[in-house]
Amino acid sequence: RSDSVTFYDLKNKLIAFTQKIDPVATVAADFGKFFIVTESGKAIALTEKSLDAKMKILQRTHLYSIAISLAVSKGQSESYIMKIFKMSADHKRDKGDYAGAMADYLKTIGHVEPSYVIRQFLDAQRIVHLASYLEALHDRGLANKDHTTLLLKCYTKLKIPEKLDKFLQEAEKKTASRAASSSSSPAAAAGGGGGGADHPVESASFDVEAAIEVCFKAGHYEQARSLAKRWQYHAWYLRVSLEKLSSPSDALVYISTLPPSLQSEFLGKYGKTLIEEDAKTTTRLLSNICGKKTERKLRPKADKFLHIFLGEPRRFLDFLKKVVEEVPNQSAVVYNTLLDLYLTVHLYDDDHHPSSSSSKHRVEVGDQDPLRKGVVAKAGKHDDTKLTPQQIEEREANFQKA
Repeated sequence: RSDSVTFYDLKNKLIAFTQKIDPVATVAADFGKFFIVTESGKAIALTEKSLDAKMKILQRTHLYSIAISLAVSKGQSESYIMKIFKMSADHKRDKGDYAGAMADYLKTIGHVEPSYVIRQFLDAQRIVHLASYLEALHDRGLANKDHTTLLLKCYTKLKIPEKLDKFLQEAEKKTASRAASSSSSPAAAAGGGGGGADHPVESASFDVEAAIEVCFKAGHYEQARSLAKRWQYHAWYLRVSLEKLSSPSDALVYISTLPPSLQSEFLGKYGKTLIEEDAKTTTRLLSNICGKKTERKLRPKADKFLHIFLGEPRRFLDFLKKVVEEVPNQSAVVYNTLLDLYLTVHLYDDDHHPSSSSSKHRVEVGDQDPLRKGVVAKAGKHDDTKLTPQQIEEREANFQKA
């Protein structure tokens, strides 16, 4: 017959050792060893292996959960335990258990470089697990711009706009909460800080511009514009409004709320598009920022916007007349252009097209005044017999102004 010797690790709930031996006569424990004497006269000394030796055995046999439990019971450092979690995650990933692998990788956040984990889940079939990891990074405040961009791309590729909305709403709540806390602090009460021209006073808890860009590229234009408006990314708001949503009226209203320097910048960039859509409002806005309504040191020169009015002679004349009346100190280019418009604008109909020479309304003009002749010559030597009465009346009025 034979006996069986078994050692139980009750704390870690495992069998640490088992072996069949000759019938046991007696046992004893001392000097850190366990002694067994058999009836046949053999003496066996059993010694507990070191922690490192135990770990090597457990890792070699991929018993990572036991290794983790043992390390915790022995009071090992957190970094030591996280290394075992990483090995467990790597093993599960190699076996194709991506859900199990991600569960372990999530525990290593703060100890394992995020880029290492992200690389394992870039395949389209694993994007769900990647999203959960990126969400955890954001929850712990360890995400950077690239992580935000990647998470939002995951949401758009997975076609779950509700998660995208939820992420952005929660991020806004965190920002609002943080702003409320900082505003009640002594430092905030003392003043200080301030937003620049392209972002608000408080800073978001996520990368706003990355979020806008992802929404824009994914076709979520309303979300992109909403973010741009909330966080005052003016260029993005106008780009989305004009290029994707075809909302020139919204763009004009938005521009009118900006400081003069930014109005000048964006009207210079988008003015041509805006005047084609709403010439009256655009002209009024340009006249205001170039006129006396704008503080002198912030007032742009009118000649910066001349190119915007090409093809809009009547609005062009309205703009220059108002600007010159309110701010006479303009460049020679402005005055020369204004003179040209006074002399030629009557040649265009209300739709800004050259008047047809086949008009039924003709008049004979016999005025031989040499100055008026010069004016007519300046206007392109147009034959007065081809002008309508309204055109002649307008020309005469403009001649006096010129």
